[in-house]
Amino acid sequence: MAWEQQIQQCESADCVIDAVNDFVAQQTGRFWSHVPAASRPGIVSNAEDIRAWHHRLVQDLKRQHPASIELQELCVLFLRASVRLHQIELRAVDREGASNDEMRCAPAHRSPRRRP
Repeated sequence: MAWEQQIQQCESADCVIDAVNDFVAQQTGRFWSHVPAASRPGIVSNAEDIRAWHHRLVQDLKRQHPASIELQELCVLFLRASVRLHQIELRAVDREGASNDEMRCAPAHRSPRRRP
Protein backbone atom coordinates (compact mmCIF):
# COMPACT_ATOMS: atom_id res chain seq x y z
CA MET A 1 0.00 0.00 0.00
CA ALA A 2 1.31 3.43 -0.86
CA TRP A 3 1.99 5.72 2.08
CA GLU A 4 -0.68 8.15 0.86
CA GLN A 5 -3.37 5.51 1.20
CA GLN A 6 -1.95 4.22 4.47
CA ILE A 7 -2.11 7.69 6.05
CA GLN A 8 -5.59 8.44 4.66
CA GLN A 9 -6.92 5.18 6.12
CA CYS A 10 -5.58 5.91 9.61
CA GLU A 11 -8.22 6.33 12.29
CA SER A 12 -5.86 7.36 15.10
CA ALA A 13 -2.87 9.58 15.69
CA ASP A 14 -0.79 6.52 16.58
CA CYS A 15 -1.56 5.02 13.18
CA VAL A 16 -0.41 8.22 11.42
CA ILE A 17 2.77 8.32 13.50
CA ASP A 18 3.49 4.66 12.69
CA ALA A 19 2.93 5.28 8.96
CA VAL A 20 5.36 8.21 8.97
CA ASN A 21 7.97 6.26 10.92
CA ASP A 22 7.57 3.28 8.55
CA PHE A 23 8.13 5.52 5.53
CA VAL A 24 11.23 7.11 7.07
CA ALA A 25 12.65 3.73 8.11
CA GLN A 26 12.09 2.16 4.69
CA GLN A 27 14.03 4.75 2.70
CA THR A 28 17.42 3.75 1.36
CA GLY A 29 20.72 5.53 1.59
CA ARG A 30 20.23 6.66 -1.99
CA PHE A 31 17.00 8.44 -1.00
CA TRP A 32 18.64 10.14 1.99
CA SER A 33 21.66 11.18 -0.09
CA HIS A 34 19.34 13.62 -1.89
CA VAL A 35 18.04 15.13 1.36
CA PRO A 36 20.13 17.67 3.31
CA ALA A 37 21.28 16.26 6.65
CA ALA A 38 19.33 18.88 8.63
CA SER A 39 16.14 17.86 6.79
CA ARG A 40 16.29 14.17 7.74
CA PRO A 41 13.70 13.39 10.39
CA GLY A 42 14.36 10.72 12.94
CA ILE A 43 11.66 8.77 14.71
CA VAL A 44 8.60 10.90 15.42
CA SER A 45 6.86 10.16 18.68
CA ASN A 46 3.79 12.39 18.65
CA ALA A 47 1.55 14.62 16.56
CA GLU A 48 3.49 17.74 17.49
CA ASP A 49 6.67 16.17 16.08
CA ILE A 50 4.90 15.67 12.76
CA ARG A 51 3.68 19.27 12.69
CA ALA A 52 7.12 20.59 13.64
CA TRP A 53 8.82 18.51 10.93
CA HIS A 54 6.27 19.64 8.38
CA HIS A 55 7.02 23.28 9.21
CA ARG A 56 10.77 22.69 9.12
CA LEU A 57 10.65 20.81 5.81
CA VAL A 58 8.59 23.58 4.19
CA GLN A 59 11.22 26.08 5.29
CA ASP A 60 14.03 23.84 4.00
CA LEU A 61 12.20 23.34 0.72
CA LYS A 62 11.99 27.10 0.21
CA ARG A 63 15.78 27.39 0.63
CA GLN A 64 16.74 24.57 -1.74
CA HIS A 65 17.14 25.57 -5.40
CA PRO A 66 16.36 23.25 -6.99
CA ALA A 67 14.79 21.06 -4.33
CA SER A 68 15.26 17.35 -4.81
CA ILE A 69 12.30 15.08 -5.49
CA GLU A 70 13.14 13.28 -2.24
CA LEU A 71 12.92 16.47 -0.16
CA GLN A 72 9.65 17.32 -1.90
CA GLU A 73 8.29 13.86 -1.12
CA LEU A 74 9.23 14.20 2.56
CA CYS A 75 7.50 17.57 2.68
CA VAL A 76 4.34 16.12 1.13
CA LEU A 77 4.44 13.13 3.50
CA PHE A 78 4.53 15.39 6.54
CA LEU A 79 1.89 17.70 5.04
CA ARG A 80 -0.53 14.82 4.48
CA ALA A 81 0.22 13.36 7.90
CA SER A 82 -0.50 16.77 9.47
CA VAL A 83 -3.77 17.08 7.55
CA ARG A 84 -4.84 13.58 8.61
CA LEU A 85 -4.00 14.32 12.25
CA HIS A 86 -6.14 17.45 12.00
CA GLN A 87 -9.04 15.44 10.56
CA ILE A 88 -8.75 12.85 13.34
CA GLU A 89 -8.62 15.58 16.01
CA LEU A 90 -11.69 17.32 14.55
CA ARG A 91 -13.61 14.06 14.59
CA ALA A 92 -12.66 13.50 18.24
CA VAL A 93 -13.84 17.01 19.21
CA ASP A 94 -17.07 16.89 17.23
CA ARG A 95 -18.33 13.32 16.88
CA GLU A 96 -21.54 14.58 15.29
CA GLY A 97 -20.13 17.15 12.87
CA ALA A 98 -17.90 17.19 9.83
CA SER A 99 -14.31 16.09 10.23
CA ASN A 100 -12.98 16.97 6.78
CA ASP A 101 -12.72 13.23 6.08
CA GLU A 102 -14.31 13.86 2.73
CA MET A 103 -11.40 16.12 1.77
CA ARG A 104 -9.09 13.91 -0.27
CA CYS A 105 -5.65 14.95 -1.40
CA ALA A 106 -4.52 14.16 -4.90
CA PRO A 107 -1.88 11.42 -5.00
CA ALA A 108 1.71 12.51 -5.47
CA HIS A 109 3.42 11.13 -8.53
CA ARG A 110 7.19 10.90 -8.78
CA SER A 111 8.81 11.25 -12.12
CA PRO A 112 10.90 8.20 -13.01
CA ARG A 113 13.48 10.46 -14.67
CA ARG A 114 16.29 12.02 -12.72
CA ARG A 115 18.32 14.96 -13.79
CA PRO A 116 22.08 14.52 -13.52
